[in-house]
Amino acid sequence: MVRRPNQRITTQLADAALLLAKRQGASTERILAVAKYRPGAADGQNLMAFQQFGDLLEACAQELCDPHFGLHLGGASDFRAVGTISYTMSNAPTIRVALQNLVRYQSSFSRGFNVYFESDDQLAVGFKLHRCDNAGMRHMGEMCLAIAISTMRSLVNERWATAGAHFQHQLCGSVGDYEPTLGCVPAFSCHRTEIIVDSDVADAAIPFADRTILPIVERQLTSVAKAYSQKRTPLLSEIRMEIARMLCDGAPTVRDVAERLQLSSRTLQRRLRESGSGFRALLGEVRQQLAQEYLGIDGIDLLEVSLLLGYSDLSAFDHAFAAWFDESPSSYRRRLQGTRRQTKV
Repeated sequence: MVRRPNQRITTQLADAALLLAKRQGASTERILAVAKYRPGAADGQNLMAFQQFGDLLEACAQELCDPHFGLHLGGASDFRAVGTISYTMSNAPTIRVALQNLVRYQSSFSRGFNVYFESDDQLAVGFKLHRCDNAGMRHMGEMCLAIAISTMRSLVNERWATAGAHFQHQLCGSVGDYEPTLGCVPAFSCHRTEIIVDSDVADAAIPFADRTILPIVERQLTSVAKAYSQKRTPLLSEIRMEIARMLCDGAPTVRDVAERLQLSSRTLQRRLRESGSGFRALLGEVRQQLAQEYLGIDGIDLLEVSLLLGYSDLSAFDHAFAAWFDESPSSYRRRLQGTRRQTKV
C-alpha cells in the first residue's frame, strides 16, 4: 500500500476564500457549517489539510452557485497573499527564475505538496493531486493554476502568455469557462496539473525587480527552511520559522507568533517553558543567525540589515550585535571581508 503524503496548505488561503465569498453576498456561517471548518482550529502550524480546504472551497461554490469558485478565487489572488515567497518572485530577474523560486520555497505555504519545475523547449510547473475528480480537489487544482497565472501577469503585465494548462480532473462545464481566467484553453483528464510556458516568455525580464534585496530574502527563506527541518524540537522550529518570516515587518511579539500558530499567548509561553526556552531567546537566536548571513552579503548597507532584522534604527542593531558578538556589525563585516581576501590569496 502506497502511503500518501500528509498534504497541508496555509489557512491564509481559507481566509481569502471566505472573504471573497462574503464580498459576493454569501453567508460565511452557512459555509463554515457545511464545510465543518472552524477558523483558528488548524493544526497549530497555521496549516490545514488539503481535503478540508477543498471542502471549504466546495461549500463556497455551493453557497454562491459558482461551479468554478476555486478558479475565480485564484484569478483574484496571487502569491502576495501567502507571505515572504512573493519577494523572491517579484524581485526575480525573469519569469523562469520566479517560477523556480516558487517551487524552491513552496514549503513556506504548504507541506507535502510536491511541486515540480521542468525546463526543456517549454517550461512546466505543476503538481499531482490525489482524488483529483473530488469536487474540493478540483477547486483546489483550478485555484492553484489561476494563482500562478495571475501572479505572472502581475509581474510582466501584457507580455505574459500561457502556452497551456493541464488539469487532472475531467471538464466541468465548458472550456469557455476557463479561458478568461487562464488566458488559454486548458486540457483535461491529464496525468498531472500544470501550466506550460514558452521559453521566450519564461526568459522575459520582470520590470522593476529589486535585485539588491533578492539575495537577502532568499537567505532568509533558506534559514526558515532549515529551522523547519529540525526534528528534535518541532515547536521551536515552527516558532523560529514564524519569527524569520515576520522580521521584515518589525520584531514580532509573542502574541503575533501565537496568532500565526493558532495558539493563545499563554499556551505558547507555557510550551516554550516546557521546552526549556523563551520567546525573547528564540527571537535573539534568529536575529543572530540572520545578522551573520546578511552581513556576509556585499552591497547591502548596515541600515538595510537592521531593518530586515526588525530593528527601528541602526543604533539598536549596533547595540544588540555588540552584546551578541562583542564587536560592532561594521567590525564584523570588515573582519569577514579580510578573511575572504586571505582565503583567495
